[in-house]
Amino acid sequence: MSHNIGYIDHYAHADPAISHFNFYQFPDWSWWLFNPSMQHQNRLRHCDFEAIFRGLGCDIVKSERLMSPPREREPAVPLTKRFRSYGEDDLFAHDGLFVLHRRSAVS
Repeated sequence: MSHNIGYIDHYAHADPAISHFNFYQFPDWSWWLFNPSMQHQNRLRHCDFEAIFRGLGCDIVKSERLMSPPREREPAVPLTKRFRSYGEDDLFAHDGLFVLHRRSAVS
């Protein structure tokens, strides 16, 4: 399997005043107001997907973070508690590329 996962705030595409990482300021309890089911935004980070794929029994053949340019790496918003434990590689990746191999189940 291969996956390309976008990690930036979708609202930044329509409003240049919004940072690509604007959604880092909202705690989960209030994020639902800005994240309707018809326009869902993923806030999981690259390392979260690596853990999910491994948990599903996938071998990660390739895992690559596409990083935002340095000028876009400083979020103009405070980080809510949920995102404070992530490293810069996860916080400032704008896309993630994965190639996975699913191990077959043994009967």
